[in-house]
Amino acid sequence: MRSHSLKFLLVTTANIAVNAGNAPIFAKPIDSHSLQHGWILNQSSKIFGDQTIYISPTAMKLTTKKTSLMILSSAPDFDVNLFNIRSKKMYVCKAQDFVNSFSATIATASGVVYSSIPVKLKNRTVLNGLKICNYETPEWLEKKATDGWKSGLSDRGAVTHATYIVCEQFPPSVCKTIARFYGLPEKGLPLDFKCQNIAKETQQLLRTTSSRAADISLTEFQVPSGYMRVKAIVEVTADKNSDDVYDMFEGLGEAINKRTRTMKK
Repeated sequence: MRSHSLKFLLVTTANIAVNAGNAPIFAKPIDSHSLQHGWILNQSSKIFGDQTIYISPTAMKLTTKKTSLMILSSAPDFDVNLFNIRSKKMYVCKAQDFVNSFSATIATASGVVYSSIPVKLKNRTVLNGLKICNYETPEWLEKKATDGWKSGLSDRGAVTHATYIVCEQFPPSVCKTIARFYGLPEKGLPLDFKCQNIAKETQQLLRTTSSRAADISLTEFQVPSGYMRVKAIVEVTADKNSDDVYDMFEGLGEAINKRTRTMKK
């Protein structure tokens, strides 16, 4: 049953598209000498691959190496501008309305909604100049997951324990956007997420490989030119010529035949 549902999700997510016919969005020039002090984070996600995040007091940029996606967000409203570098399409929405369709699809297929996993604050500390919050799942979660598995309400992939590290010193809208990009609880800017399931398998879904304070050129946050603005986020995250959605499922351990765009048996 799970195999058929995954196949349906793969085909559906990769082919949904809405006709929008809007004019391209062009960039406004920015002085290349303008700098803001901020942070550059390099992160590795089991599902999404490697990301680089640039954060200044007034803007954020997230670039992906595994997929063709890029996110830009800036003050005062920190609206989310999502770009597909391959298809030259962009989608814009309010930060509170942003939901990564990849995360939603993967959560549905895997049976684990990571963003809904309950976590409680253990402690706060400072690490490499970043204000860190350490979260952990409550003790009752393991019993609930085990009981659910025994009664047939959940499978062996249900999470029994998780640790979650976030940074809380960045603008709340930026933290929310990045947490929603990864599909993780909205407690701050995600730095590290590790969990264990009923099968005693441990997964490192996210880790920050490096972080450093830096002077960042405002040109990093400049809206690129020549992108067509579309009405539906799936036009950006899963264009019909993209293998991104299949890369996401491979990150979860699923075997994908990219030629036929189906799961391997």
